[in-house]
Amino acid sequence: MYEQRKIELREYQQISQNLLNLFQNAQFSQLNHFYDEIYPISLQAKIKSNLPIRQQFYEWCEIDKFQNIENWNQQQLASQLNQWHQQAPSLYSAYLLGQFWSNVASESRGCDFAHTVSQAAWDRAEIAKDMSFYWFMKAIEIDAKCPWLYLNLLQLTGFLRLPYWFWNHSAHDSSQDHYSPES
Repeated sequence: MYEQRKIELREYQQISQNLLNLFQNAQFSQLNHFYDEIYPISLQAKIKSNLPIRQQFYEWCEIDKFQNIENWNQQQLASQLNQWHQQAPSLYSAYLLGQFWSNVASESRGCDFAHTVSQAAWDRAEIAKDMSFYWFMKAIEIDAKCPWLYLNLLQLTGFLRLPYWFWNHSAHDSSQDHYSPES
C-alpha cells in the first residue's frame, strides 16, 4: 500500500510538472491534447474517485495547478491563459480563465462580513465576476455537457450573486454605470 502511494505521488508530480512545462512554453495544442484524452473518461465515470489519477479531469483542470508557477504574477498568468485561448481555443482554456477570474473576484471581495467590505472592493469583485461569467459562458458554448462549469457558476453566484447584466433583458448591456470610478 505504501509503495503504491509513492508511485502514485511520483506519477502525480510528473503529470503536474509536464502540464506546467507545456503551459509555460506555450505548447497549447499539446495541453488541449492532454485534456482531450482524459475529459471523456471523467465525464463517463460513475464514481470519479475510482479513476486513476492521470484520468481525473477535475484534478488536472484546476487553476490552482497553474498558480504555483515560480516568479509568475497574476497578470502573467492571465496573459498566458488568454494567449492559450487565442492560439488554441478550447473548453479547457475558457474553463481555466473562468476559474482564474472567479478567484480574482473572491480575493477582491475578501472573506469579511458583507457590510464591512468597501464599495471599491465590491466593485472590483463585480468586474472580476463578470469576467468569470463571460469565460464560463464561453466554455458552455464549446461544451454544454461539462458539469464542472455549472458547479463553478453555482459557487460563484452563491458567493457574489448573479451579475447585474444577467437580469437585463436587452441583448447586451455594455454600460458599466453600476461600477464606481475607484474600481
